[in-house]
Amino acid sequence: MSSAAYASETLAGMNVQQVIQDVAEGGVSVPPEYADAAPGLRDIVSDAQHEGLELSVVVVPHDQWGMKLGSPIAYPERLRDLSTAVGESEGGTVLTLSPAQIGTYSDTLSRFTLESAENVVQHPRSPELTVAAQQFVDDVEQDQFPWTAVSAVLLVLVVLVVAAGTVLNVRRARG
Repeated sequence: MSSAAYASETLAGMNVQQVIQDVAEGGVSVPPEYADAAPGLRDIVSDAQHEGLELSVVVVPHDQWGMKLGSPIAYPERLRDLSTAVGESEGGTVLTLSPAQIGTYSDTLSRFTLESAENVVQHPRSPELTVAAQQFVDDVEQDQFPWTAVSAVLLVLVVLVVAAGTVLNVRRARG
């Protein structure tokens, strides 16, 4: 879905087009009540970009709550929806933070990597936005376990074992 599809939408209580414009201008979208965090977040975005991670950070002033069966329930997926809208427009990895919730999107990192980094940030969650953003960046920039290489080595080993077994069976049948 293009950013044009969000032209008149509000996600997570934020005007999507304004957030996209803020991110396009400086990599960060911060509401006025969190303006003091903006310079630190911009530094984190800049450092991440120098390390090869195209990062944007969006701050939402309120956690996302709704009612289900008469009880309040958290809706952090609204932050993911906002991250997705920004990411589809601007590309890269988008981290959206509210006081106690987190949402992410990336066109380069796997959902597994994003969820892992979200867990690192969330447990325990720092009330400082810059600390939470830095924890996220640190986790996604860690060397990921080389599953592809491990899978390739295991596949080669299986092929070698099957080939050796076949050779032994043919020799035994002839012998």
